[in-house]
Amino acid sequence: AREIVAAFMAELSANGVTSASLHQSGCAGLCEEEPMATLTMPDGTLYRYGLLDKAKVHTIVTNHLVGGTPVEAYLIKT
Repeated sequence: AREIVAAFMAELSANGVTSASLHQSGCAGLCEEEPMATLTMPDGTLYRYGLLDKAKVHTIVTNHLVGGTPVEAYLIKT
């Protein structure tokens, strides 16, 4: 999970994203989806991404946080 946090920090910085904050959390009860991340948008909408690796983090930051389009393929379906 630390690798994913570091990847998010690097991608946010590389893309000039300053309007996001990064917080680590404990177990979300979805162990089979870890490592995972939850994006909370300004309107309160939650997006949960699972089975993350550095390449997926790059795509999530560039497509979702910068481009505004969620990455459907990486979203956790609950």
